Amino acid sequence: MNPSFDFIGVSDRPALLALTSPEWQEIARAALTELGYKVHQAAAHADFIANFTQVPYEVTVIEENFAADNIQENRSLEFLRGAQMSQRRHSTIVLVGDTFTSFDVFEALRQGVHLVVNRSEMLVLIQFIQKAAAENQLFLQPYREAQRRLAAA
Repeated sequence: MNPSFDFIGVSDRPALLALTSPEWQEIARAALTELGYKVHQAAAHADFIANFTQVPYEVTVIEENFAADNIQENRSLEFLRGAQMSQRRHSTIVLVGDTFTSFDVFEALRQGVHLVVNRSEMLVLIQFIQKAAAENQLFLQPYREAQRRLAAA
């Protein structure tokens, strides 16, 4: 089904992939599907930006060279770095590439994402996503509770 016509229900857990390599796409799609996410694939920067701004994706997996020759030309990653926190807050963002050490917290912070994963460790992506999403949820829980209480008042 074309992702632009794929409806997201209240109980769905949407995830967005921005990966160029078909092998990486399949690994990530299988991991996210096994974790219960409804997966959409962006084919280009315009798709990525349109999807990300319209759907509150719980997990976003983006490649360092997605639709670009290098990380500096990755317009989707630049968009994420510059996006308002209200847009970014709902998603655990995973950056995949050859130049990262998996779970390097300082590199993730430098790149403006929650988690960096080296391509050589894509086969354990499911565990990485579980851990990063759980940590992000735990971190944002007090904020979300405060928001809920304010809305109820």
